[in-house]
Parts: sequence; C-alpha cells; structure tokens
Amino acid sequence: MKPHPQVQRLLEAVANSPFPALSTVSPFVARRLYAERCRIVRPAAPEVPVRLLMTSGGIVMRSYRPAAAAKDDLLPALVFFHGGGWTIGDLDTHDTLCRQLAHGAGCAVFSVDYRLAPEHPFPTAIDDALAATRWLVAQAGALGVGVLESFGSFWASAFKEVIVFTSILPILLWRSLRDPHRDDD
Repeated sequence: MKPHPQVQRLLEAVANSPFPALSTVSPFVARRLYAERCRIVRPAAPEVPVRLLMTSGGIVMRSYRPAAAAKDDLLPALVFFHGGGWTIGDLDTHDTLCRQLAHGAGCAVFSVDYRLAPEHPFPTAIDDALAATRWLVAQAGALGVGVLESFGSFWASAFKEVIVFTSILPILLWRSLRDPHRDDD
C-alpha cells in the first residue's frame, strides 16, 4: 500500500534532511532539531482561543477551545501529552495538532508541559501527567469542561471507575513496587 501523499512528502523531507538523526545527538540538541523539524513541516493551524494555565504544583498547560464554542459552554475535555519519548517535544511542537483537535473534535484540549528526561529522570514525566490530570478534574467546572456528564450518573460513575482502574492503577502499582515506603500521594 502506498503512503498518503502528505506522509510521502514528510518521509522525503526527512530522508533529504541535512540534520543528524536525533538519536545521535545530546537531548538538548535533539530538542532543538526536533523543534526545527516540526516548524518546517507544520501545516496552517486553525484559529482557536488559547490560554496558558498552571497547576498549584507548577505544571504548565496550554488550554485550547473550539472557536465556535461560547465561553460558558461545557465541553468534553482531552488531556494531551505530547510525543517525544519523555525527552523531546514541548507545547510548541504540538501546538498545531492541539488546535486541530480542539477545532475538529469540538472539545477543550489541555496540553501538558511535563518535565523532560534526562534532567528529570523517569518517572517524573508520569508523575507530572498524573498531577496535571488530577488538577484538571478538580478544576473542571472552572475550566468549562464536563467530566462524563453526558453518560448519565450511573454510567458516568461506572466509566470513571474503569478509567481510573485501567490507566492510573498500573502506574500506582509500579510506583509502590519501585518504592514501597513512598508516602507522598
């Protein structure tokens, strides 16, 4: 099967790039190269309202809402963690994608600027992701997002339990196995 023309152009641009492979340079240089590559291939971004947020713990996020949404509309939320293997990438490298998600899906998007390795070793990024998600759930009303209201109270409650069990529990289990005496949660 032949790749989509946009994918083909991207593959050709990477193959013809004068930049070295990201795996062959330091994380600092890899971040700069990745940001430059993203800038070069970035499509036009839809205009959507954007706000910068910070959790009480100091984690920065960028909030995107669809342009068609009124300020008091209660929207579904998407918490976005940029790509880059926990080492490269940032709010800017994935800004266009987050704008497209907010615009196309009609939801509020919260892009989390988690701390990167190796300066902040594993599991710092996961800890930031969990903290940011917990903060967003706690602030949902103030941020104009709903937490599964459309499912009805029974299904919303059941679905929330499934989400917590399948996404948070494995991380918490890993953390307790890693350091059973840790008591900061």
